Amino acid sequence: AARRAWQVAVENWPDEPVAWLGLGNTAFRREEWATAREAYRHVLRLDPQRQAARLNLALAYEKEGRACAALESLYPEPPEHHPLSPAFEDLADRLRDECAAAGAT
Repeated sequence: AARRAWQVAVENWPDEPVAWLGLGNTAFRREEWATAREAYRHVLRLDPQRQAARLNLALAYEKEGRACAALESLYPEPPEHHPLSPAFEDLADRLRDECAAAGAT
């Protein structure tokens, strides 16, 4: 039901980042990583400062086993005192380790 509601929201308000974020989150919960990533990228095209979408995009890449792509998607980082800064830092540390373990530079 939530997925359909977010889809209707996107259809009615295609320039509303929150609608795309909701659609991405429902896809994420369903483990539809490509769909989630595309929705989060759309959010960031509409609002590059929407840090929740940037974080969720990185998490979707990570779930696919793409640590290096996930790490790249975290940038630019949120402002220093942003509420999500600790989550970004923790995820970036984990992704650096995963990316290095995969043999990437």
